[in-house]
Amino acid sequence: MVALDCDYFRALETPRMATLSPNLVAAVFPLMKLMPARYILDRAAADGGIKAGAHIVETTSGTFGMALALLSAARRYQLTLITASSLIDAKYTERLERLGAVVTIVEDSSGNGDQLRRLQCLEHVRRDDPNCFWPRQYDNPGNWLAYARLAELNSPEFRGRPRVTFPAAFRTRRVTASRF
Repeated sequence: MVALDCDYFRALETPRMATLSPNLVAAVFPLMKLMPARYILDRAAADGGIKAGAHIVETTSGTFGMALALLSAARRYQLTLITASSLIDAKYTERLERLGAVVTIVEDSSGNGDQLRRLQCLEHVRRDDPNCFWPRQYDNPGNWLAYARLAELNSPEFRGRPRVTFPAAFRTRRVTASRF
């Protein structure tokens, strides 16, 4: 395995700022969820909640899982990702597995992502391994606190001017954007 220094991930998580108009900026991320995944894992490591060789388990629909897979491979964590059949294809699964993740796919005939079944599966893994770490991406304040760095990155050039910044994540042909 290639040793990666911390600056590698900082560079990968840093968005390109695209000015769309004088007061509208898009933050274009190479991997949208890398910033919060790294922030959550860094805080957990600093607080003693996760140790070397730890087992991480999370439910994912894609990008947070990929971020965890990259970080887990670099930091030598074990990773179990739980997703639904409607959310992932064979190629994406293969990419995650090549990074060392164990991917559990729950059948989702309704096509809605079946978050309840994914969480039930996650709880089963947690019962089997009570020492595993669950990042809790959906309700972990670190998920949104991580983006404070985004404000630090672009605030000097826009100081004193009202603006809207939104992160843009490109996956297939959809653009996901949110305002903050």
